[in-house]
Amino acid sequence: MKKGILLPLAVIIILVMVGCGEGVTAQTPTTVSAATPEAAAEEKSQPAETASPKPAPNELTFGSTFEFDSMEITFGSTVEWSVIDNEWSEYHGEDVFSIPITVKNIGDETNSLSFIQYKQFGSKGLSLSNISHYVDNGIDEAGQMRPGATQNAVMAFLYDGDGDYYVEFGIFSKEHEVKFTIIK
Repeated sequence: MKKGILLPLAVIIILVMVGCGEGVTAQTPTTVSAATPEAAAEEKSQPAETASPKPAPNELTFGSTFEFDSMEITFGSTVEWSVIDNEWSEYHGEDVFSIPITVKNIGDETNSLSFIQYKQFGSKGLSLSNISHYVDNGIDEAGQMRPGATQNAVMAFLYDGDGDYYVEFGIFSKEHEVKFTIIK
């Protein structure tokens, strides 16, 4: 009987805590210039960075696999584009891109990836609304997995312009961050 009461109570507490978190603030990038004329001349002689930098060795991105909450999560390397077609939705007509995701339960108990375990950020650095329920095979609709089970689904993002999109995994603090550079 106690488990039946404690689980809903824990879910309510988590939802209240998530709802009371601080909003996302976009930061303005700054440019640091050379302090001396010699350093400025050296800075100008350096080759310019390429438009699509290679990911850092430990950076998670397309094709990456990592462990989170007794699950092994792998993002695919393709992007599928679609448009939300729901005249009753505030997102009707909005562009959406989806990335394949494979989730394997490597724990000893039934588990699933829930929308409260991750946050998405768009190219402007602002959090994105979860739209998984608007696409076929969205990860939030995947359900529970017994130990050893694997699910293939997609993670959908509202498109807000070309640039870097992020997914942060963790409930109370960021445990993993996955970066996707998207160009339509």
